[in-house]
Amino acid sequence: MKSAMKIDKLEKYIISNRDEFDDLEPSPNLWDKIEKPKGRTIKINWRSVLTKTGARRRYR
Repeated sequence: MKSAMKIDKLEKYIISNRDEFDDLEPSPNLWDKIEKPKGRTIKINWRSVLTKTGARRRYR
């Protein structure tokens, strides 16, 4: 119950002081950096990795 009261106080504070939080704007090229692909993506099959590691540990 006490954590809900803290959240309510924080929420009220943010609502009361919203103008102070909304004064900054992101740089114009921010979305370009976010949306730009970073290069090759490597997908890992974790189930396979964990199975192989568990098997190695079991039979050592």
